[in-house]
Amino acid sequence: MKIATKRAVIASAAILLTAVTLTACSNGSGNSSGGSTKDAANAQIGLLLPDSVTARYEAADKPFFEAKVKELCSGCKVLYANADGDASKQQQQAESMLTQGVKVLVLDPFDGEAAASIVGEAKAKNVPVISYDRLINSKDSDYYISFDNEKVGQLQGQALVDKLKKDGVASGAGILMVNGSPTDNNATLFKKGAHSVIDSSGYKVLAEFDTPGWDPAKAQDWVAGQVSQFKDQIKGVYAANDGTGGGAIAAMKAANVSPLPR
Repeated sequence: MKIATKRAVIASAAILLTAVTLTACSNGSGNSSGGSTKDAANAQIGLLLPDSVTARYEAADKPFFEAKVKELCSGCKVLYANADGDASKQQQQAESMLTQGVKVLVLDPFDGEAAASIVGEAKAKNVPVISYDRLINSKDSDYYISFDNEKVGQLQGQALVDKLKKDGVASGAGILMVNGSPTDNNATLFKKGAHSVIDSSGYKVLAEFDTPGWDPAKAQDWVAGQVSQFKDQIKGVYAANDGTGGGAIAAMKAANVSPLPR
């Protein structure tokens, strides 16, 4: 299976939502009655992203998505909101968009369980929901588009193991695992994929942590505690994304760890 790039997933979501919007308007669904392709050409599309601590959402997903929608449907308007790591805030943002008459919701949930209620409210208004990037735990979502998340974890784990072996780090050396958010199904799959490589590598997982909300500060705090406990036993760190990796590095630099683990 090929691994999609972020840009490819964003473009695919934009293409998919445009098709859904045309279908919804032509069939008269959504908040207006008796829709048409003319309605579709001027439709409002809701884009809901989960947090602002992950740089990609503001720097990549939002602008790429808006650009692709403009390319596919020049008259369509994207209503955008970021939940800032708050499931209740994301719920309110979705409700506001539904009130404003969006024809489709593209939802990257902060909390996949909590977001099921957003799907329920959208369904009541005949508004399709695309579960984008992260899975929404609802059978009523209309579409799900994402990466091969377990494969991503495998590639991450393999890169770490390969580096340790290349540098001559002996079998049995210790690794910390800084995983993603427990409310994000992707993080669960990343972790599963990484473990499938690391557990059979000969290296030892000293400790691991599921980082709430993917928050780099929480990753940093946890790694700081592990550095105090394990000291020079730590020869490598698995971090599930750049933010958690940055937090791990900051913790080690603050503790004057030198050289830094792989």
